[in-house]
Formats: sequence, C-alpha cells, structure tokens
Amino acid sequence: MTEAKFEQCIRQMNQGDKEGLREIYEEYVSYIYGIVMQMIGNRENAEDITSDFFIRLWEKSELYRPGGGHRGWMATIARNMTVDFI
Repeated sequence: MTEAKFEQCIRQMNQGDKEGLREIYEEYVSYIYGIVMQMIGNRENAEDITSDFFIRLWEKSELYRPGGGHRGWMATIARNMTVDFI
C-alpha cells in the first residue's frame, strides 16, 4: 500500500468509515502478526495482540501524521503493545 493510499484510508477512518480500516487490515494483518509473533513466540497471544492492534488503530487513527512512514508507525505501535503485554 502506498503512503497516499494509507493516508486516504486514515482519512476514511477519521470520518467513521470502516472501509479504510478494512483495507489497512487486509494489507497489513500478516505484517503486524509477524512483528508480534517474532517478539512473543506464542500464536494465541500474537493473534490476540494483532486483533487488539487494529482496534487501537481505529481508535487512534487521528494521531497519524502524514509523511512519517506508515509501516514504521504501525510497527512501533505493534511493538509497544507487545511489550505492554509481556
């Protein structure tokens, strides 16, 4: 997903449109799960944290600042959530 497309999805989410979240989820669920699984090593917990990640993304989408690199931003959130879990 390009940076522009991600920003469009975030704008949709900020307007309450879940289609933006669906697109991000479909594109990045494996990416986020991989980050979490690598850190935690437990499939069940990694699945739970990954699910919680997308809920948090929905709730905090207005905090995203364009131009900063969305993959790194999401990875940081996923890592922080995993550390909090541990």
